[in-house]
Amino acid sequence: MEILNGTSFDTKAFAERLLALVGRESYSSFGRRVGVSDAVIRKYLTGTTMPSVGQVSQICGHDPRLFLWLCLGQGEQPEQVSKLPEVPSYARVGNGDSPTGFEEFSPTDSRMQDYTLVDCYQVFASAGFGSVVSDELKTDPMAFRTEWLKKEGLSPERLAVIRAKGDSMEPTISNNDIILVYLCNGDALRDGLYVLRIGDSLLVKRLQFDPFGGLKIISDNPGYETQVVTKDQRADVHIVGRVAWAGKKF
Repeated sequence: MEILNGTSFDTKAFAERLLALVGRESYSSFGRRVGVSDAVIRKYLTGTTMPSVGQVSQICGHDPRLFLWLCLGQGEQPEQVSKLPEVPSYARVGNGDSPTGFEEFSPTDSRMQDYTLVDCYQVFASAGFGSVVSDELKTDPMAFRTEWLKKEGLSPERLAVIRAKGDSMEPTISNNDIILVYLCNGDALRDGLYVLRIGDSLLVKRLQFDPFGGLKIISDNPGYETQVVTKDQRADVHIVGRVAWAGKKF
């Protein structure tokens, strides 16, 4: 059931108040705390979904004062809204051979010194259109084991995390997989998995270089054809970086 119909309910003002309520918590942490999925929180913040009475009441802990403030802006801003603790988003503890994991921890946790935060971007590498990696598209950072990064020879300042979209690299990389990209900086290129840009398309593909200056762009999914790029066409292909990890080492 909707609180008010879409013509009279101010979704933008609601989203601003909800963002103040979330504060510095990650959406997943806040969602777990109030018993609402982080996907719903994101939809409310972007205004793509009208809030329901039941879920907003759940977010407010069934507090009528907080409910009226969050929904309609009535009354004073609750004191706790501006005093939420600082919790890093997607700061995670790895386990086993994986360089990252799924348990959140606070910046004061002694384990944090064993991890390096890597910038994440709301960018998808796919067989479709992609977006330019820029500061405007930055999202919460992800933590990787510092020891693992050193062992792999990966400099943190040249790393970025994006996501895969589509099935062209199945079974190696699946839709929505997290990709750790080691940005190219004049490095000698060798056969392997790379993120590249051709025109407006940002792709994650397997590249095979030939000794004459050309290359093959290969999809691991046999349902997609291999593209051959000649030496003369190489200028149209910008290799962004090498895939260092996508749930597994490459």
